[in-house]
Amino acid sequence: MQRLRDLAARGHEIYLHGLFHKSRPHISSELASGGLAARIKWQFAQRGASDHEAEFSDLTPEEAAERLAEGERVLQAAGIAIAGFVPPAWSMQRWLLPMLAERGYCFCEDHLRVYDPTTGRSHFSLVLNYATRTPMRLLSTLAFCRAALPFASLTHARIAIHPGDMRYDIVRRELARLLDRCRGRFTADGQVRP
Repeated sequence: MQRLRDLAARGHEIYLHGLFHKSRPHISSELASGGLAARIKWQFAQRGASDHEAEFSDLTPEEAAERLAEGERVLQAAGIAIAGFVPPAWSMQRWLLPMLAERGYCFCEDHLRVYDPTTGRSHFSLVLNYATRTPMRLLSTLAFCRAALPFASLTHARIAIHPGDMRYDIVRRELARLLDRCRGRFTADGQVRP
């Protein structure tokens, strides 16, 4: 927690990023009753986009409210102001946005959009994400970021990385190359300006 307090003191925004960063090992009955499309979306969120890390993709509203409240309690007890919410694996149900608005969150994001839950506004934003869970995941995210980089000049883009992924030399080199290429194009909220 001290590291987070130090970052906040230096002007960094701290976002709540779930409580467990893990989901259920199976689809919930609420989602199962949503039909084939809901099951396919769940399979993609839990197996395709993450390793069962899409915590907020299969919660009930009550469970989500409890996890948000607990995460807020932990950070607030440490004296850390919460600037926004980023769901693990960028996966969430759309009903979460009004819930975040009620709780005063002005920032949320998923793979394709950045949201202001309090105003209901959103805009498209490309995310350049580095993930190192497996060698294949590492190679695929490096390839995607290299291929997508030219499109970052056409729209807003975000750079996303978990601190643990920085232990790989190749990721640190790629990130340094990306930041050098984007130098002078960052907005106040950390996005890459077109």
